[in-house]
Amino acid sequence: MLPVVIRSLDGEELAVGVPVVNLGEPVVMFTTLLSGRGRLLSGYFQDGLRAVIVDCGEFQLQGSLATRWIEDHRLWAVELRALPRRQRAAAQLAAAAEVFPQKPAEGPPAVAPIAGIPG
Repeated sequence: MLPVVIRSLDGEELAVGVPVVNLGEPVVMFTTLLSGRGRLLSGYFQDGLRAVIVDCGEFQLQGSLATRWIEDHRLWAVELRALPRRQRAAAQLAAAAEVFPQKPAEGPPAVAPIAGIPG
């Protein structure tokens, strides 16, 4: 994977790292930090920094900074936040609007197919 930037909520670059994502968990792990290890340490332990953004270029993910140990190696992680139900519904509607950008002229409204259910 390509490196991504860990930013504070105000957009300040804190670190650059190579992410590892386990599709079963809402966590982005950083086994390798290319820069910013000291900023993460001081922000996390001295300033209580927790809320961060993972800037992947085309999109951003907001979450809580965490640290874990594997043997004698510190790993950094960003635990992703789940969207509240209303925001999730709004995001799904926006995605559906991209798939079906025009209203049909006649007949029933277009319905997006549901994965796994034959149309």
